[in-house]
Amino acid sequence: MTDTSLKQAKPIAAYDQVREQLSKMLTPEMFGDPKATSAALLKVVDADKPPLHVIFGPLLPMVKQVYETRIQLWEQWNEVSRAAYGR
Repeated sequence: MTDTSLKQAKPIAAYDQVREQLSKMLTPEMFGDPKATSAALLKVVDADKPPLHVIFGPLLPMVKQVYETRIQLWEQWNEVSRAAYGR
């Protein structure tokens, strides 16, 4: 990409803290070796029954935590959710 093809929005001050936290979390080590990605991706593409979603890298524990939190929240609000269904 050239400087002219990459357009970025002006940062919104309200998100400064979030951007700062993300910049601390996202280190070059998290992205792994790009050369390894292609081989892993080809394994997924060539699979008889490829998954719809794949997590590359060491992010599975974090994703599991996020989903566990979401499921807990959904369970807490299940009664309201079912009431909204009307049956």
